[in-house]
Amino acid sequence: MFQTPADKNKEMKELGIFLGNDVKIDNEELRNIDFRKLKNKVNEFLGEKDFKITLTNIEMEGNQRNIEVKVKLSDGTRYITLVPELNYEVVRFTDENAISSNLSLPVIAHEIAKETAFNFVIKHFKPFNSYNMILDEDKYFNRGSLREYRFVWNAVDDEIKLPIFVAAAVDAISGKIISYTCGYTGEKFKKLTPRISTKEALEILEKKYPGNEIKDYNITLMIGINHKSKVQENILKYSIEYKFNVPQDKCFDEKGKWIHHGGRIEINAESGEIITEGIY
Repeated sequence: MFQTPADKNKEMKELGIFLGNDVKIDNEELRNIDFRKLKNKVNEFLGEKDFKITLTNIEMEGNQRNIEVKVKLSDGTRYITLVPELNYEVVRFTDENAISSNLSLPVIAHEIAKETAFNFVIKHFKPFNSYNMILDEDKYFNRGSLREYRFVWNAVDDEIKLPIFVAAAVDAISGKIISYTCGYTGEKFKKLTPRISTKEALEILEKKYPGNEIKDYNITLMIGINHKSKVQENILKYSIEYKFNVPQDKCFDEKGKWIHHGGRIEINAESGEIITEGIY
């Protein structure tokens, strides 16, 4: 049924959904948003029914729209991002109220934080059991007033990392979830075989920076964005994080030239073309 902008504004008001002052939205976009489904998804994610929603931003990320909302609850505010193209699934969540300000309290055990994060992502990231999800990052951060455990799971298929991940951060004192992020497009990935071997990828890196001895490296075969292409496409590529055999605490050589310590480079596994590079 066709709805006018006035109908949609009335619907929003009845649902307790408001537009933020800085949000720019045209009538076509307004008609395309299913506010009832949006609210139901927020309700499902938070397990709460009594709340107000304010749309704070709408932006395109690739072929998907991200709708960012601020959710006002009795115990504070949550920030949530939903994607209409994924049936309004929540792809980002932040709860600043979960951060403990009492730094005199002890830090919770790593295993407790890991279990909390795992249970949360299993509950909210629906594709988790459809893929081989490997724990790829498991770190503890002490950043002054913020102490947190961060866990990241990545999908791996036949030793190829897919662009599917889910991450959760747990406050190390309160034991509550601070943030949740996931990446999932719903795209089906076909089996791909690299034409460039791991050895050849490393040789491309060495030729790029001749005269530098690689001290350490981590190479990953993955499916990801081709940053050299004008159209958005996923390709098979190598991601290499590397360090050269140079003094890590020295910034300049005897001639005053800045020393290249290492970096990260991406190489097209089909053509051998360097896609992106970053050095430090």
